[in-house]
Amino acid sequence: KRLAGFVAQLSGNASQRQYAIDQLRRAGGHTVAALTTAYQKKTTPRADLVDGFLGLAPSSWQAASTLLESGDEELMGLGIEVLRNMSVPESAETLWYPSAAPQFSRAVRKYASAAVAYLTHQPIDRLPGAVDALNQIAEGRYRKEYDLSRGRDSIEVWIWKDGSPRAVSMTPSEAEEYFGMKYARQALLLDPSNERSKILLLSLALAKHAERVGVDRAAPPGKE
Repeated sequence: KRLAGFVAQLSGNASQRQYAIDQLRRAGGHTVAALTTAYQKKTTPRADLVDGFLGLAPSSWQAASTLLESGDEELMGLGIEVLRNMSVPESAETLWYPSAAPQFSRAVRKYASAAVAYLTHQPIDRLPGAVDALNQIAEGRYRKEYDLSRGRDSIEVWIWKDGSPRAVSMTPSEAEEYFGMKYARQALLLDPSNERSKILLLSLALAKHAERVGVDRAAPPGKE
């Protein structure tokens, strides 16, 4: 309710708007959920909501990236705009799938591709294929190349669930599995016959099972 009140203030006078934007920025990823609810219920003018989204701190990028999983192309476009505005290079990993998935419009795919190029500082015509990029990210999760814990026993992972962004608490190992499987599955959706994606999915599942029962992890087949 507190965040909903700040969202409503986005339609107020200049000082009210600025105060609301400052407070929403401090609330982090939970602001994304509040803004999304207002967008869906159309309780606040879209232009005011866009100001709220664009005022988000870069640390909220994971919550903002869940908009790409909404299936609503207007929300997806807003999510792409927000991620580009935040300029967090790591967030490019969430844009590969919408940049190539055929179920999305050409406009969404082009917008996502342009955002990937911007965030990775590469010419758009030099970008790797989305399947290769997603497989590489998934393999990085398998090989623990990303420090998700930062010294913590549990971390907050944002997902799209029941029509809205939701925060879920996971251990670092669970988060590795979640993201690794997510990106490998996305690669497989784009190319159902891709052997690397299939191997990564199997390897991730086996590795995480081995961790749970205390067995040493093995390298993916062909990667020893």
